[in-house]
Amino acid sequence: MEKIPVLIVNEHKLVREGLKKLLSEDSRFEVLGEASTLLEALEMTKPGGARVVLLDVGFRVQSAAWECREFKERCPQTGLVILMETSRESDYAHLLEVGAEGYLLKNSSPSQLKEALIRASRGEMFFSPGLAEKIVKVCRRASRLTGKTSLTPREKEVLRLVARGLSNREIASHLYLSEKTVKNHLTTIFRKIGVASRT
Repeated sequence: MEKIPVLIVNEHKLVREGLKKLLSEDSRFEVLGEASTLLEALEMTKPGGARVVLLDVGFRVQSAAWECREFKERCPQTGLVILMETSRESDYAHLLEVGAEGYLLKNSSPSQLKEALIRASRGEMFFSPGLAEKIVKVCRRASRLTGKTSLTPREKEVLRLVARGLSNREIASHLYLSEKTVKNHLTTIFRKIGVASRT
């Protein structure tokens, strides 16, 4: 089984070591390295390098959002999973615009973190359970502010299942759709809410 190459980014060495130990004990992952900032990590995400970057933004949401946008522009093929301290709607809105593959609160379980990394490596999204309501609120506000068409009932249904952590395949099975249709729905959703689509 091919291991998933992961790069850990956190400003605190102690936290990086803890995450590294957690992932190194799982045969599905290979920790390629650590970095204290996301911009520093850019040097370590060359072709054939990390497939997923795990970024802990802590409480520095706005400055981290800028770094994440820069990173996704320069490394669109690399999955990005964001760990955050807060679940405030305003903070979440900043990071949702980045177009990362995973969004996790720090109180998530190790199994949820690993699932987010696995899905991000496949270009799929993962959200901490309980964030669905916040995601929908952010989408509705973005739709009102930009004057864009609101999400259809089906798109809202797909988004809620994404927020529950279901993969594209699981969503397709749950809604009796093809995976391609689910991907098309997600592309439309991202366009409507102004989020960069997944590669």
